[in-house]
Amino acid sequence: NAGDATHQHPTQALSDLLCIMDEFGNLEGLNILFVGDILYSRVFRSDAKLFSLFGANLGVCAPFELIPEDLSPFGKVEVFKSLNDALSWADVAIWLRLQKERHQHSIPESSYFSQFGLTKERYELLKGKFMHPGPVIAGVDIEESLIYSEKSLIKAQVRNGLFVRMSVLKWVIDG
Repeated sequence: NAGDATHQHPTQALSDLLCIMDEFGNLEGLNILFVGDILYSRVFRSDAKLFSLFGANLGVCAPFELIPEDLSPFGKVEVFKSLNDALSWADVAIWLRLQKERHQHSIPESSYFSQFGLTKERYELLKGKFMHPGPVIAGVDIEESLIYSEKSLIKAQVRNGLFVRMSVLKWVIDG
């Protein structure tokens, strides 16, 4: 992934950038929401820095204990207390899996899903598209029947991930 194991995931960020640019043309003024484990997510850290460079507006929605105390390294980040409000704001919502292997406390998956998962009801509130860097934990992050639905960009993320990683490897090998 070209990252440092716990803090960055640059090839996923490039894949996500390509996916959003393919869908919307550019990121300038686009509202991009991150839902889930913001505190421990390598994808959030890489995406947020990259997307800010392209003029995106960033938002997060997560359990309080999974939001970093200091979001200033990522520019201006709006913190949403209500996922429903956040979904009506977002042009793109990116769900992030719970990084349970890094947690110091336990978060029950059923209550997490009821508060922060993409359910059929929330899918209807989502004005834009949604993404997930994988692996999707069906029934915890996203309701299984929605993973490849009309508003999903997950297949495009996977497809772009292959091309981005091939390009990075070629660049490294060719110098």
